[in-house]
Amino acid sequence: METQRIGWVRKSGPHLELDWLVDGFVVEEIPQWFIDYFVSTRDVAAVQPGQTDNCTMTTVEDNWCLYRLVQMVRPARSLEIGIMRGSSSITIGKALKDAAIECEQIAVDIDPAAVEAAKKHFTRYGLGSSYKAVVADSREFVRSGNDGWDFVFLDGDHHYDTVAIELTETFNRARPGAMLVLHDTGSAHWGTNEDPGTLFFGALDEELGESARMTWLDSTSCSVDMKLRTSLGYHTTLPVISAGIAVGYGGLGIIQKIDDSRKVSVDRLMSRKPANRPIYMIPQPPPSALRRAASRAARLLGI
Repeated sequence: METQRIGWVRKSGPHLELDWLVDGFVVEEIPQWFIDYFVSTRDVAAVQPGQTDNCTMTTVEDNWCLYRLVQMVRPARSLEIGIMRGSSSITIGKALKDAAIECEQIAVDIDPAAVEAAKKHFTRYGLGSSYKAVVADSREFVRSGNDGWDFVFLDGDHHYDTVAIELTETFNRARPGAMLVLHDTGSAHWGTNEDPGTLFFGALDEELGESARMTWLDSTSCSVDMKLRTSLGYHTTLPVISAGIAVGYGGLGIIQKIDDSRKVSVDRLMSRKPANRPIYMIPQPPPSALRRAASRAARLLGI
């Protein structure tokens, strides 16, 4: 009997069936020990990129999925593109350590501050010596001859063109059975996507065809993360996260490579790039000189 799906249905290939991730939602209870570890190793109150040395732009649900997928595939070589301040690196390293997996864990970011912060976290939390953080342009790094990837997490430059290059090069160089994960694919249930989601839910379905299984974590599957924030008194972070979800941030696109029968083409992905992006906010005209003067006066008077 065929599984009835809601939210998103592939047209050109198989779905990746996971009993703990159904129709974009985590359907198992995330263990309290994992939530406690998440809080103890991140500054949950920091919701702006680079705001602190241990800020995170990923939710509890994002990280639980990464943890589960890493232990599912048991990689010998792992690649992460886009470190920020090392939050996802910590989760991947924790998954490897807990399951005693010997893995060459490589992470790439163009920002030296991101690389240094992540290295400090690995020392601080005792996550092993196989972690290598590299300062590089991801578009050049993925074309540099590195191959044999078993796990790939793409969370760097979110522009369609860059993600298309990163996904093409890493998929074509990955081993059969490898797991490739895109961050910020947005919500299939709401129909809100940034460029990674536009690529994942659109062009990739046909491009990958029968050579890969696909599923997703919907960005709206975030109730554990939101409830955690209210329990900690971080209510001011909720509007920021909610606004991000509303315009297509958050969530994961998950790909499991089946075989080497198909090579992904950047040119084909680019040919499917939408001509226009959705407009989520109506541009506001700049304030008049009179309004600017009134605003300055109000600030001076403390109004």
